[in-house]
Amino acid sequence: MPQFTQAGLLRQIEGRRVEYFKGSGLQTPKKRGKPRFSASFCAREGFCGFQRANFQPGNAIFFKIYIPPGRFEFSAHFGCLICYESINTGSVSLNDQELRNCIYRGPYNVLLKELSQDSAFKSLVGISKPDKRMRDVELVLRFASFYHQTYLNYKPPVRKFLNSEMERNQFISDTYSSDLRNAFKNSIQIINSLLGKNSFKRFYRGTDTNPNGYWEPKKFNASLFDILMYSFARENKNIIFQHLDEIREAFIHLMTSDQGFIDSIELSTSSLQAVTKRFDRWRLMLQEIVGVQQKEERCFSNKLKQELFSKDSACAICGNTIQVIDDSAVDHIQQYWQGGKTIPENARLTHRYCNWSRPRKE
Repeated sequence: MPQFTQAGLLRQIEGRRVEYFKGSGLQTPKKRGKPRFSASFCAREGFCGFQRANFQPGNAIFFKIYIPPGRFEFSAHFGCLICYESINTGSVSLNDQELRNCIYRGPYNVLLKELSQDSAFKSLVGISKPDKRMRDVELVLRFASFYHQTYLNYKPPVRKFLNSEMERNQFISDTYSSDLRNAFKNSIQIINSLLGKNSFKRFYRGTDTNPNGYWEPKKFNASLFDILMYSFARENKNIIFQHLDEIREAFIHLMTSDQGFIDSIELSTSSLQAVTKRFDRWRLMLQEIVGVQQKEERCFSNKLKQELFSKDSACAICGNTIQVIDDSAVDHIQQYWQGGKTIPENARLTHRYCNWSRPRKE
C-alpha cells in the first residue's frame, strides 16, 4: 500500500483546495519505473482526483489530491485528510460507481461488493472475475435501489436514484443487510432456473424473410435485469417453480408481441414512463400466472399493517407517531381510484384521520 507524508503546502487554485503530498515508499502499479495511478486504483483507494504535481522541489516527487468543498473524511490508512466528492475533478476519469465507492464508504458498500461476487450472479451476467470499473457492483446497487425504494418511487435520472440509495443506506444495519442478501439470492435462484444463460437478454421474434426467432447472444439488457430481479425478490420459490414454464412463455411473449413493453426496454429506458410501463406490464403478467387475479383486492391485509407499524409507526402524511395500531390505516401511495395497486410496494401507514382527509392535505 502507498504511504504519504504531508508536504505542508496548501494552495487555493480555481476555487478548489489542493493538498500536496510527498510520495514515500510508493508501491503502486508502475510503467517504465514511474508510479502510475489508474482509475481503478484511485477508486479503490478513495481518491476522486489524484495526479502528479507539475513541480518537483529538489529530487522529491509530489502528488496532489483535489479537495473541493464537500464531504471530508479522515483516513488513518494514509494519515491525511481526504475529501470525497460527487463530481469528477481529477485527471483520471471515474465512472459513477467508482465515485460512489469513494463517497459512500461503509457497511452498505461492503455488502454490495460481497453480493457482486456471488458465483450464480456472476454466471448469469456473464463475468468470471470482478469488473475493474465496478459495473458488477452497480448492477447489485440497481437491484437494491428498486428493492428498497420500489419503481413507484423512481425518479430519473438513474444516477441520482442510485446515489440516493447509497446515501440512505450507507450505514445499513445487520438486519436489513440480511434481508437484502436473502432477497438477492432468492431472485438469482429463480432467474437461474427460469432462463439460465439467457437471463437478462432479449428474445427477438422472426421476420418475413427469416421466421426464426433468437436470443440476443451477448448484449446485456439492464432493463430486463431490473424487472426480473425486482419481481422475484419477495416471491415464494416453491410457488414460482410450479409455474416456470408458464412464466418463461409469458416473458418471451412480452419481448416479442407487446410493442409497448419492447419500446420500454429499448428506447429511453431510464425515463419515468418507460420504467413504469415495463414494471407494470411484467408484474401484471406474473400475478396472473401465480394466482393473483387481475382485478386486485381493495384493502391491504392486517399482517402488512402490523409489519409496517412495527417497522415505523410514524404517519406517512403528517409525520407524527401513531400511538396505537388500531388508529392506523394502510393507505395506497398511488391512490386506488387512479390505478394504484394493492401491493406492499404501494402501501404506507397513516393515521385513520389523515387517510380520510388525504384529498384536502395533499
